[in-house]
Amino acid sequence: MSSHRRPFAGTSLPTLHDSCFDFLHMELVHYFQIQLANDQCPPNLKGDEKADYIAKRVNEKLEQMGFSIGYRLAEGYNRDSPYISDNLEVVKWICKEFWSNLFKKQIDKLQTNYKGVYVLHDYQFRWFGRLNPLNASHTTINQSALVYAYLAAGMIRGALACYN
Repeated sequence: MSSHRRPFAGTSLPTLHDSCFDFLHMELVHYFQIQLANDQCPPNLKGDEKADYIAKRVNEKLEQMGFSIGYRLAEGYNRDSPYISDNLEVVKWICKEFWSNLFKKQIDKLQTNYKGVYVLHDYQFRWFGRLNPLNASHTTINQSALVYAYLAAGMIRGALACYN
């Protein structure tokens, strides 16, 4: 029996399923933007009002989808594990296990803000890696990147809801 080594094993190069999911995620964002602009946008909205309405609805849809995905993933990951009841332990689990399963790395930094809200930092968030910042203003880049964070935010909310 010969031993076959996977090409690029142990490297940080994306696998095929990672790339497929990244492109699926980009197409979901694009699909919702087009669908809402053409089909579900009230006809009396014009200009900035229409753009704001579409952006808000796209963000809601992505976050709802992420919530469902996150809840189901958390259920599946913890089917055979003991229930975690402490909030800090749940957040630590999300930073270490849940995020690692999704993005192949742990959260870079966990802290609380002045209101006691947990803040998770991922300095090299994979879904932002394919955004093209050329010929765009800083505000445009932030708005473009924000829409790609709503699915992940929903996944975190769903995983948290699985423990409540």
